[in-house]
Amino acid sequence: WEQPLDGIPAIGRWGDHQLLATGFAGNGMTMATFAGMLLADLLLGRDNDLADLFDPRHLHLRVGAVAYLEEGAETAAYFLGDRLRQNTTPLSVLAPGEGKLIELDGRQVAASRDTHGALHLLSPVCTHLGCLVHWNDAERTWDCPCHGSRYAQDGQVLDGPAIAPLEALNLPKTPR
Repeated sequence: WEQPLDGIPAIGRWGDHQLLATGFAGNGMTMATFAGMLLADLLLGRDNDLADLFDPRHLHLRVGAVAYLEEGAETAAYFLGDRLRQNTTPLSVLAPGEGKLIELDGRQVAASRDTHGALHLLSPVCTHLGCLVHWNDAERTWDCPCHGSRYAQDGQVLDGPAIAPLEALNLPKTPR
């Protein structure tokens, strides 16, 4: 997993003949080095003062509960807020290199034009957990505000946790 709820990586014995080192988030180089030292100590039967803190079966709720609840509330706010917001931008004003969430034929659509002016219509629903993607002007990508998935202009996954592309839509492309 990317990072445990309490923010502390899981490093240690996972089963009788299994060792685990995961949950480093953005600190892979540092934590991988530390994990190698800790796992070597465990294999060689040496004491390590940090073994209990990083034990894969740990769950430090005091540390992680607040962050977990805050992330859940933020995700819910995005999930509901995007569905309540009205998107009244007409398709005809979409410039090359631009993308917007719009309403087209009664449904919300992730619409963008590539630099050549070709129109791309996609489902705006992130394939990870269903939040609505937003257009990133700087990168010209569709980004999910809930968990960070990123999609190319044609809907293909650039970064996860999503693994499936956004659904391409075949809707009338007449200007509105």
